[in-house]
Amino acid sequence: MGVAFTLFGALMMLILSQTVSFAIPFWRARRQAMSELFGLIEEYLGGTEDIRSTGASAYVMRQLRRALYTLYRASRKAFFAGELTWGSTHVFFAIGRALSLGLGAYWLNRGSITMGTVLMFYTYSNLLNRPLEKLARELQDLQSATASIKRIGELFSVHSAVIEIPQPEPLPQGALGVS
Repeated sequence: MGVAFTLFGALMMLILSQTVSFAIPFWRARRQAMSELFGLIEEYLGGTEDIRSTGASAYVMRQLRRALYTLYRASRKAFFAGELTWGSTHVFFAIGRALSLGLGAYWLNRGSITMGTVLMFYTYSNLLNRPLEKLARELQDLQSATASIKRIGELFSVHSAVIEIPQPEPLPQGALGVS
């Protein structure tokens, strides 16, 4: 039974590590949508007077609504992908509990173990639950943080399209001709 619990723990760690990399693109898309929304808000707050004077309020509201909807969809996908990590632990713990009870019942019927040993197996399977569930929650935070770090790396790698020119030659003294 100890070998079974060890294999179960190793399998859980492998599954958790795979689900982390699965969700990162969704968190990146959410971060991108958030930055676009906040960019729009900053731009429109800075130009509030111009927007009112030109009557562009309806246009601004449509743009904000579109950005909010994009953020909503990206957030929903990111949270769903993140909850996949947490949900997979619950599914596998249910399987682990069923296996511990199933093996315990099999060995109990054969007379190899007692009912107390079956209860001990079940208790051990439950004791594995809490640390791995906490680890799954931390891995969700890691998914979000990894996406943020990658987004920051992308922003640092962006180079300006404006080409700096060397210092211009000084203007000559006196009146200049018009051409």
